Amino acid sequence: MRRPLILLALAALVPLALLAAGLGFATLRQQQETMREDALSGARGIMADVERELDSYLEVLSILSQSPLFDGDAPDLERFRILATRIGAAWPIIDRIILSDRNERQVFNSFVEPGTPLPPVVDLEGHRRIMETGRAEIGDLTGPGPFSADGLPRATLRVPVVREGETRYVLVAIVSLDRLNEILTGRDLPEGWRPFLIDGTGRLAAAAAAPELVGTPAGENALAARASGLSGIYPGRTPAGDPVVTAFVQHPRTGWSSHVSIPLTLYREPLVRSAGLVALGGLAALVLTGTFAHLFRRELQASREEALSRERAARLESLGRVAGGVAHDVNNVLHVVLAGIALVRRHHPDERVERFLQPMKEAAEKGTQTTRGLLAFSRGGSGSKVATDLVAHVRGLEPMLRQALRGDIALAVDLPAEPLVAEVDTTQLDLALLNLLSNARDAMPGGGAVRVSLDTRTESGLGRVARLCVSDTGPGIPEEVLARAFEPFYTTKPVGSGTGLGLAQVYGFARSAGGAARIASPRGGGASIEMLLPLTEATRAASGDAAADEAPSPAVKRCESSDPCGRVLVVDDNEAVRTSTAAFLADLGFDVVQAANAAEALAVFAQNRSAPEMVVTDLVMPGAMSGLDLAEAIKARARGTTIVLVTGYSDAASEAARRGFPILAKPVDFDRLASLLGAEGRSAA
Repeated sequence: MRRPLILLALAALVPLALLAAGLGFATLRQQQETMREDALSGARGIMADVERELDSYLEVLSILSQSPLFDGDAPDLERFRILATRIGAAWPIIDRIILSDRNERQVFNSFVEPGTPLPPVVDLEGHRRIMETGRAEIGDLTGPGPFSADGLPRATLRVPVVREGETRYVLVAIVSLDRLNEILTGRDLPEGWRPFLIDGTGRLAAAAAAPELVGTPAGENALAARASGLSGIYPGRTPAGDPVVTAFVQHPRTGWSSHVSIPLTLYREPLVRSAGLVALGGLAALVLTGTFAHLFRRELQASREEALSRERAARLESLGRVAGGVAHDVNNVLHVVLAGIALVRRHHPDERVERFLQPMKEAAEKGTQTTRGLLAFSRGGSGSKVATDLVAHVRGLEPMLRQALRGDIALAVDLPAEPLVAEVDTTQLDLALLNLLSNARDAMPGGGAVRVSLDTRTESGLGRVARLCVSDTGPGIPEEVLARAFEPFYTTKPVGSGTGLGLAQVYGFARSAGGAARIASPRGGGASIEMLLPLTEATRAASGDAAADEAPSPAVKRCESSDPCGRVLVVDDNEAVRTSTAAFLADLGFDVVQAANAAEALAVFAQNRSAPEMVVTDLVMPGAMSGLDLAEAIKARARGTTIVLVTGYSDAASEAARRGFPILAKPVDFDRLASLLGAEGRSAA
């Protein structure tokens, strides 16, 4: 009896041990996969930080290459040395700035005292590549060079200096690698993980654990992995000979790559733990069974939660697609309800009926709030450059502009009454105004006055523009400074008091908006800076249905209570909405004609009898023509026709408002509709 029992026990232990081993293996794979993904994620983050850091210096160099100091037959090296010195003071990471000509000789080196003979170009290949392609690049490591003080390698950045379509010089910045080491040490990596960088030529550019190896060739495994693809995992060894597993990401443009190494002992640690679990499982089957059941239950729970999370995300996405349509349909229903309530109120204005109607109206209005919430949920964001009413925007900024000045400086804001719309990045517009007011404040330490004005004019090459001007009563700007005021990093302020980028940002903002910036300072004192921003065809800036109800009422003939209100065409593909609206308007005294679509509406205007004086049309309709298309067609055919657009949900609402059409959101406020059609007061009669 004992043998069968032992065999039965062994038979029970074997599958339990296998299950434990399988679970341990799966856990190992999962943990190792997590480590690999974390290492790849760390490498991607490092690469992004490094590229962003180097690109920022490359952008500074590119802006510098546009300096007028390089115009003419020869560069103004004396003034350029002053500018380069300021850049070096602002960015100590930039070791030196070098200018090389087409003859492959250095003509300027910020590290070398004037008059010292300069050597030929060190990296001829990089120099010739820029001369041939005319494209800026993040280069590879360069040696310490003949004038280096510490003998350490540097990173190189090169941009072309192009004039009249021809590359005349190559502008080079030699950048210290200290910042790259800071990026490596600043990453929140697990203990024992080792990050490092390799440049495009295969040399170590930064190594947090072995900075003494910077500039030396990388290992064969790292170079072989880079040659096989832009990212991946490869085995290797540290300089001390310890085995590691390394994740890497390589930038396709620069050839630089970031690497994160995991010690093999840490990488294999889950396997050791798994082996221990298998051994314990064979000795304690019951414990393994309980552990397995517990872990399996947790895994199932995690899988269920993940599936539920995916399901919720998919559901939210689906709701986002259908919310607009649902809101449109519900608004149509509420529209009919409110139309009925309005009609009953007109014909039964007694208190007893009102007790029943008021709760119905409140319930319908509550439904309206619900549909507006759906519409807000379904809409997406907007881009950074938007059609902006400059008048309203500057008026809204006035409190902030006053705070930017001191109490001894008076601020006057002069804005026109009509809107002026331009396509601008509002964040950059705000920053430009604050930069200008900051400069004006600093120019008047003893107090004064600042004036912000906005008007329109026609400028050659730009057409009709809005002129946004900031002027002050300070001492003025010397003539020699005026010529260089918009140059990047040019400043007359003491060191540490300004970067010299304020007016450069103003200039860049105006240019990005398709306009221009200019500065003037009369001899009697004071200064003014103008931003010329091209006006768009829009007469107002609008966004969605929220702005629709604020559209100006059309100029229409008001009908008296004893006179007919004229002929109105109601267009809507929803019969209930159309007939309820028509019934309300007919009850007000309008001669109402109905159409189910744009084609029927245009047919009404084609008839010989008198055309409608007013049109109320849905914005979204089936067929080739939308309500906005119909409105434009009627506007072109019958000028003077009052057109009101109605919508329950449409992305075209902002475009309709931009074109100047009044828009009412469904369910319609019938008092507002009556007012727009010239029957104000009759709806409450």
